Amino acid sequence: MVGTLSQKVFSLRTLLVLWIMVKSIGIIQIQHATYRTPSLRSNGKLSKPSEYLREEYDTINIVPMLLKRAFLMVLVTSLSLTEATAADKWVWLMDNVEVRGTVTMVHDNDPNGTSFPAGSDVLDDELSIHPTNGDCDFFDLIPDRGYEHLTGSLPGSLGVIHCETYTDGITSDPTLINRLAPFPKGKPPADVAGGGPPTKFQVLDLATGNTRNLRVGDHVRLVGRWVIDLSHPGSRKKIGNTDVGDVFVEFHPFFWQDIRLLDTWKPQINTEVISLAAPTFDHVGWDNHYLFISSDASDFHNTMAAEVDINAPPLPGTFKGSPYIVAYDEVVIQNGCNLPKDQIRTVSVTDTGIHVSAHVTAPSTQNISGVNVPVANIDNPANNISVFQAQYAVHWAQRLEPVSPDAGPLQPIKIDCPLNVGASFDAYYFNRGPDVLHVRSVKI
Repeated sequence: MVGTLSQKVFSLRTLLVLWIMVKSIGIIQIQHATYRTPSLRSNGKLSKPSEYLREEYDTINIVPMLLKRAFLMVLVTSLSLTEATAADKWVWLMDNVEVRGTVTMVHDNDPNGTSFPAGSDVLDDELSIHPTNGDCDFFDLIPDRGYEHLTGSLPGSLGVIHCETYTDGITSDPTLINRLAPFPKGKPPADVAGGGPPTKFQVLDLATGNTRNLRVGDHVRLVGRWVIDLSHPGSRKKIGNTDVGDVFVEFHPFFWQDIRLLDTWKPQINTEVISLAAPTFDHVGWDNHYLFISSDASDFHNTMAAEVDINAPPLPGTFKGSPYIVAYDEVVIQNGCNLPKDQIRTVSVTDTGIHVSAHVTAPSTQNISGVNVPVANIDNPANNISVFQAQYAVHWAQRLEPVSPDAGPLQPIKIDCPLNVGASFDAYYFNRGPDVLHVRSVKI
């Protein structure tokens, strides 16, 4: 088992030698404790070796304070820690990720069991949960089929994506997340100095161009920053001798001013974005929130896969679809897999659109003491490694294709006739679709 988010690695032998050395000169005392020591922190790093040892072994408490600081400095050096990241709260997966799904409220449900009926405004539900804190900054999204992989298959996600807008810390503090990038300010009052009245989430109806309050049950599309939240573990359990909890994914922040209602949206071209990142993981320590990996690594996922159907817009009337009239364009936005795209995804054409099958596998480069198999580096996505993102625009091709009389490639038709005198000619078309077509008029 391992217990740090930063994947600090050291041997039990080294730990025991240090313990014996320090114990023998009488400058520490060992005791079971669960407190944290923020006063020892230096840029969020100094206290981490001590916190790690507390979780897996015992608490090291050094008296007096000056000796505490000095010992921790020596400890960091002596253990030869290989530090992948100093993040405490979030792990970056990808930016500008699209998801489609249904608005709900799961992660902050009322402990008294109050349900949130479809059609109720999201803000009203938030206030019923937290009537005094005034953040009103979140909701959850049940991803559509084809977007379920964005939950990371993590049990702590509860099948939903938690959506929040505040940017404080997550865009500016390197001790909280393993990659920093700017993002537009969150929804008031979350990112407004001095607070202020809560602003309700709005959803845009593209069919009318109007906006209204976002409601539980709305089927929407939104775009945000995809991260794993480590600081609110759920479902406390014991694996071996360690208390652990489940992590979950968030879109945090997201573009809260561009939430689009899908049910009334009838585009001529259906454009969707597929995003994958690896690795992901299930557990952190309950007290210190550092990454925890079971000895068989069954709770650590080096691969993420997705099966996505992207349909062309609905056909009018009784027209039927066919692979022969489906057209699509693909744009790869990022590929951090060091592989050609054909080894990452396959695209097959169906009667109604395309099916994309994609997967990314992070290289297993980390050998962790106590874990029986190598695992990937959790900082990979933050460094644009083991990620893949592509946009697909799916539409219907033209059903009637002009051809030559022999059904070969179309040749120019040349007509010679006197001025103001009509002339007849033949035009040949190939019907690409399955439906019988009747040509009622022709304009030249």
